[in-house]
Amino acid sequence: MKQRFLRVLPVLFVCSIAAVVLADKKTASVVIKLVRLEGKAEPEVMLNPEEFTINKSVGWKKGSDVANDAPTLEFTASEPEELSCELMFDGFETRENVYTKNVQPLENLLAVDPGLKRPPMVSVTFAPAALPQFRGVISSLNTKYTMFLADGTPVRATVNVKLKKASSASVGSKNPCP
Repeated sequence: MKQRFLRVLPVLFVCSIAAVVLADKKTASVVIKLVRLEGKAEPEVMLNPEEFTINKSVGWKKGSDVANDAPTLEFTASEPEELSCELMFDGFETRENVYTKNVQPLENLLAVDPGLKRPPMVSVTFAPAALPQFRGVISSLNTKYTMFLADGTPVRATVNVKLKKASSASVGSKNPCP
């Protein structure tokens, strides 16, 4: 038993050193810059997500040969790419209001602009510029507040942002805005 342990000991030592080296290694980060493309000018919004997802889907309809396990598929439409990310904002140590500093600028990019009668289009650029620019609209913003100061100031929040890629945007005929 002792010999077996002594044979495994060097492997355990090497594995533990590798784990420490990997845990200490700094990973590169990506900065996402959101810029309003139309309507009233607003400052750009800088985001630093740990990760983000770009999803692309295509619509297919099953053909009429229902007796087949591998039916013929008919292309129906291409859906726009969607970019989504989860953001963590923490102002606890600095006692900063994460709503006014981080969430409200995102909400402003989702709000209906009276002149446009719709939310504005935005441009998403990545730094470093390893990915192409993403132009579109913010389709959803979900915010969960998880920590507050004694006076009720929100100091920690998790925000899920989704954007849809678009070459242009218009107002639909059933638009509720006057």
